[in-house]
Amino acid sequence: MTHLSTIDGAPPSWTASTPTEVVELARRWMRSPPLRELLSALGGPSPGSDPAALLGWSSEHLDTRGGVERHEADRTAWAPDWVNAILAAAGPLGLLETAQPHRQDYGALLMLGGTVTGNRLRTALTARLLASGVHPGTLAIISADRPLTKQELEGDPAPTAATEWQDALQHVDDALGRLRHEQEQTGGSGPSSWRDLRLSRAGLPPVRVLVAPATREHSRATTADGIQFALARMPDELRQGVLLITSAIYAPYQFFTSAPLLLARGVGWVELVGTPTATDRAGQLLAQRLGQEIHSAIAGAVELVG
Repeated sequence: MTHLSTIDGAPPSWTASTPTEVVELARRWMRSPPLRELLSALGGPSPGSDPAALLGWSSEHLDTRGGVERHEADRTAWAPDWVNAILAAAGPLGLLETAQPHRQDYGALLMLGGTVTGNRLRTALTARLLASGVHPGTLAIISADRPLTKQELEGDPAPTAATEWQDALQHVDDALGRLRHEQEQTGGSGPSSWRDLRLSRAGLPPVRVLVAPATREHSRATTADGIQFALARMPDELRQGVLLITSAIYAPYQFFTSAPLLLARGVGWVELVGTPTATDRAGQLLAQRLGQEIHSAIAGAVELVG
């Protein structure tokens, strides 16, 4: 069953048990009143008319990355009505918070790596879920061999880590207790290099750190790369259910991207939860971040619905 709950302010539940359900959720998200109202306010096309036209408009007006990491994008100078419209749409579109997990037992809990701040918040959420009784057969951190940037270290310094995956592992050690390294496999070189760390600690499920290779030259591993890499290393007995941990701002895009891949490879249930998006500094920068992820979600949805 798929959900996209915005009634009475309830945070959305991102769940599905078949690829068809993900497609239907993507279609409903694209046709939802909040997206229609946002596009109308910004002068965009109707989301129910031509998906290609919608994606083209979104790429031109909401995608501000220019091929760089999100936190390195040049700052926008959007008009106040644009800023206000995007801020108003973010909650109903599912970018501010998510529902709590619907189950306690999962085959695998997959924490998606990100920036230093993202790693810290997602690890804290993972620790809280484990303490609350969520029980996965394995805990895997899916990350990339991406060097940490000056910009992200300025806001949340982590001087002992050099890369995204090292930072994620450091936060896991801090939040869950020092892990013992059991086994390590590596391969490839440059952007195509990969790493599979197996770790353990009493009282925890088996822990993996999966550093995915990039499938595109001169690029880092994407969300899809990480999920494919994890699937290649996930035994069948762990595929009855997967819980994805991310940040709520990325929830629509990462669900539309990850859930079809997992469900097509024998996973019986996929659910995504995310850390809340901070809105205490609502303004131009937050609107730009939200606009970027609305674009990413549009791109992911268009990929599914055609």
